[in-house]
Amino acid sequence: MKVRTKFTLWIASASMFAAFFFSFFVIYEVKDESYELNEYDMNEIASDIFQQVESSGNGSYRTTGAEVPFPLRRYWLRLVNAKQQTVFETPMAKGVEVPVNEGKKNQITLRVPNDLLWLPSNERKELGADGSSKVSFQTKIYTRQIDGEQFTLLMAKPLFLFHSELKELIWSLSAVIAITVVVIFIIAVLITGRMLKPLQDINRMIKDIRESSLHKRIPLKKSKDELYELSTSLNSMFDRLYLSFQKQREFIGNASHEMKSPLTVLMLGHEELMMSDIPDSTRQALGKQLDTMRRLKKLIRDLLSIARLEQQDRLERKMFSLDSLLLSIMDDYSELMRLRDIRLETDLPQITVSADQEKLNRLFINLVDNAIKYNLSSDGFIRLRAVERQGIVAIEFENSGPEISPDDLANIFTQFYRVEKSRSLSFGGSGLGLTIARRIAVMHGGDILVSSKNGVTCFTVELPLQ
Repeated sequence: MKVRTKFTLWIASASMFAAFFFSFFVIYEVKDESYELNEYDMNEIASDIFQQVESSGNGSYRTTGAEVPFPLRRYWLRLVNAKQQTVFETPMAKGVEVPVNEGKKNQITLRVPNDLLWLPSNERKELGADGSSKVSFQTKIYTRQIDGEQFTLLMAKPLFLFHSELKELIWSLSAVIAITVVVIFIIAVLITGRMLKPLQDINRMIKDIRESSLHKRIPLKKSKDELYELSTSLNSMFDRLYLSFQKQREFIGNASHEMKSPLTVLMLGHEELMMSDIPDSTRQALGKQLDTMRRLKKLIRDLLSIARLEQQDRLERKMFSLDSLLLSIMDDYSELMRLRDIRLETDLPQITVSADQEKLNRLFINLVDNAIKYNLSSDGFIRLRAVERQGIVAIEFENSGPEISPDDLANIFTQFYRVEKSRSLSFGGSGLGLTIARRIAVMHGGDILVSSKNGVTCFTVELPLQ
């Protein structure tokens, strides 16, 4: 999972939790405040009823439902004296029995006939269709001594509209939470994308900085935050790597150059000795030494080529005919292929490219040289084809010969790697030819692919046409 996705999920989850917590807090406060308001209202009604009883002087209030004033008709009320005789009750108390018990925040839910409920006309749609509705009541018991006699008032206030409004509030909050979560998720995606953009820029820059472009550096921002420190540390590491690679390249170039001159002198000396009148055994020994020095000279030349390619990371591009260059190279090797009994098959259309002709010449020579060296001892072949596709040209070098194992294919472009050590030594290989070829292809913005199956090895050079 990407960091951006993690940040987005964390922010969205935290926001969702905060929204749910806030909603539960609002609902709890609304219910608690409503209970307190209802209790205050019930206390006022109870006080008024007891005052009426006290002012009547005979321990009575009202006895008929028709005489019950409108505000009281909305409540379930029953006033009893010490003898448990009902002194006063509302029509709702006559029509339905509500158990009223002592306790704090007593609430009870039961079904009540619709004709006993008072609702505004615009709210009557909330009533049950079967003639009764499920109603919650907030209950309380009041007692008072009046003229030496104890009166008990049982009261229950219907919360029909309150629960209906509370449900609407819950649905509204749920919808708001859902919309809020979606909005927060979108904002989180945008914010995390903006926050992580500098890291993405740094990562992209690091990918662009390779061995051949270690001179590049990550640009530093003005704000000296953690990203500034990270960029500074990475630039410092690139400085050390660049210096290390520079010293390594200079050493290889200088060492190869210093060895080249004395080696040439030694080779000339051996050749002169072999031309003189010396015993055959001495001449054979000098010949073996001369072959070894030739392999060493080729190795030094390849090392110098690699050093130059690394130190001079630029191309001398010009427009030229690629098919003419390939045919010219194959013509130079025609005599050697004839001696090795290798037939040549070509399919080269006219192709013009913008590239460094000298470097591509070196690349193709290395591939042709390998195709000849590691071909069959007799009746072998080399197929050379070129195909243009999607802005690139693919040049395929196929040759018959032993297959290369998958393990060897994975390392075939590694420096000094040889598939067959004994044969490479006998042919004078240094293990650097394919390394040089691939670096030239990469410098041109292309690559070299290799496959080997059914006795045919194919190297495919991909180069951009422009």
